[in-house]
Amino acid sequence: MTFIKRHKLAVILLLVCVVGIGWIVWSVRRNTALRLDLPRLKAARELWEERGPKAYHLVYTILRTGGTKADRYEVEVVDGKAVSASVNGRADDADRLHNYGMEKLYSFIERFLEIDKDASTVQRADFGAEDGRLLWYLRNAPAKKQSVEITVLSLE
Repeated sequence: MTFIKRHKLAVILLLVCVVGIGWIVWSVRRNTALRLDLPRLKAARELWEERGPKAYHLVYTILRTGGTKADRYEVEVVDGKAVSASVNGRADDADRLHNYGMEKLYSFIERFLEIDKDASTVQRADFGAEDGRLLWYLRNAPAKKQSVEITVLSLE
């Protein structure tokens, strides 16, 4: 009788442990890779400035502390400047259009990086490898009881 046949439960437990450890290692590496700092943000921003489109339609959501539903933003950009924007389906005023676009999202995140110097604040982000576009951003500042999550739904 072979070892595997005699110790089926031990083999199954060993396999479960190996898979579990693999998942933990993958999770830690992924989480570390998403950690955001100023040099990583600047590199993504430079890539966006170099390779990102100058005209695009951007749709993203922002979920803030205490919110149960994310605000949905739709922005039309031409020649690098927002020409129209809506928040939750309502068009925003023309004098506020300077607050929208991918470049403004980078500025928004950079501001948080500058003010969040304490170690308890967690900031993570994911960027497009080809053009540096923001895909996802999370800021969690437990000491301040604040959080912000930005999710880019589409960029066309």
